[in-house]
Amino acid sequence: MSRTQLKPVIFGIYNNDLENITPDSSVKLCFQPLDFIAHWNRCSVTADFLSGFQNIAFTSKNSEKYFNILSTVINELLENSIKFSFDKTEPVFLQLNKYSDVLTAEAYNITASDGANNLNVLAKKIKTEYNLEDLYQQKLMRIKNTDFDISGLGLIMLLKDLHAELGIKILPKTDTSEPLYDIFIKILLRKEALDLL
Repeated sequence: MSRTQLKPVIFGIYNNDLENITPDSSVKLCFQPLDFIAHWNRCSVTADFLSGFQNIAFTSKNSEKYFNILSTVINELLENSIKFSFDKTEPVFLQLNKYSDVLTAEAYNITASDGANNLNVLAKKIKTEYNLEDLYQQKLMRIKNTDFDISGLGLIMLLKDLHAELGIKILPKTDTSEPLYDIFIKILLRKEALDLL
């Protein structure tokens, strides 16, 4: 069954003012998914390391609350980029940028049509669903009734519980024989929103 290739999708916080500003602090790492699949706990170890690295720059102090929030966000992005990566030998990237009282975490991977379509559907639901709690509950029920996890539950939780802002870019690759997509997922955290938690 042949599917029509998705057109480019740009959703949420992409193309905002931060795109043209040099960050105060930046770190970008490259990972091979196979290394994490063989040792899944490396996701949380990596998330904790990066959280500690950025926590001090983001809060000017070593706060356990911010450390845990950043680690949760990084872990979610890293696990998703590895889990939904088409070729487990192709690198995935994770970049953290700190701008004054704003932190962005962005993951990149390449995925096949199913992953791109599922992400596109999730972006549309997030865009049109007024109540993230209702969407979260719907996803929980769907997971309960199926064996296959394509839910987006983690991303919804970040938006709902951490007041995070989301950006998604789905860009068709033109240099492949089968439909593949460059996927960028960015989470933006504002310190003022996190202070309210």
